[in-house]
Amino acid sequence: MQPGVERAIVFVSDHGHTIAAAGGSPRQSVDERFPIGSVTKSFTATIVLQLVQEKKLRLDGTLGHYLPGVVRYGNAITIRELLQHRSGLRDPSLKAVNSALAASLSLRPIDALRLVGSKPLAFEPGMQ
Repeated sequence: MQPGVERAIVFVSDHGHTIAAAGGSPRQSVDERFPIGSVTKSFTATIVLQLVQEKKLRLDGTLGHYLPGVVRYGNAITIRELLQHRSGLRDPSLKAVNSALAASLSLRPIDALRLVGSKPLAFEPGMQ
């Protein structure tokens, strides 16, 4: 492992076969949930752009169009603004996410979006 990295979980899925492994100290269970940080932004953007190319999603379509009723201001926020971090949605605090996790023992991505989407916007969509 890299210097400074205390623990790691690796999950690989290929053609229907999956392998999960954990290492470090204290050793985590491969079933354990944990925050993985900013690295997911590039993966998410790649998938969104693939969906745009396949004409399943429009960059200028609104979040409210694709997920009606999930985010309070969803009809004012475009997919492009989400990708550019210009949606006005607040970044969920780790404390809020941990509280939601503790209350339900699991937090699906849609639940995290509902949590963030229930809060007032930090700024007008597209303004920053």
